[in-house]
Amino acid sequence: GGGGGGTAAVQVSSSSSLAGHVEAVRRIFARWERGFVSNANFRAELEGLGIAPTAEFERLLTTYGPSRTMPFGKLMYALQAEENDGRRARNHHEVRSSSASA
Repeated sequence: GGGGGGTAAVQVSSSSSLAGHVEAVRRIFARWERGFVSNANFRAELEGLGIAPTAEFERLLTTYGPSRTMPFGKLMYALQAEENDGRRARNHHEVRSSSASA
């Protein structure tokens, strides 16, 4: 055994699609951070995991892409941002009966 890494706990809701992917995302993130992976490849690898890039993620890429100083916690929050907001937005839907003439 032997513990003792200083791994910062990242809050991921268990219902999130990210729940099982934290380590995989962290590995991709580490390579991006060091400049081995481009912004486009970063996005593509996340999509490969089944994680849809959110608008918040795109904004972070724009902000931190040049410097590669993005905090990992911010990335995880961004990838969940739309899930968190989306649930509220999805409940508000109106059904319109439209009569379409063929």
